[in-house]
Amino acid sequence: MAQEWTRKNTELELAWTFSNEQEAYLAKAFLADHGIEAILDNNIFAQLLPIGFNSIGGIRMMVRGCDIERARSLVESMHLGKSE
Repeated sequence: MAQEWTRKNTELELAWTFSNEQEAYLAKAFLADHGIEAILDNNIFAQLLPIGFNSIGGIRMMVRGCDIERARSLVESMHLGKSE
């Protein structure tokens, strides 16, 4: 059965926070391999302010609401970053 479209299913939610770009991009690629689209937020600050970057929240990975539980589970299995 097709999933019914709702705003909750399409809104972006914070799935995970990373302290470095390498982990964030690895997790994003891992999710893509599992059919989950992810967007990285705050990653430009990691390049501009590499020292003290975590004080502004780290790199946030956002996914659609309908994918949030599966995305968190997959990233957790990689043992990267910290969960929100």
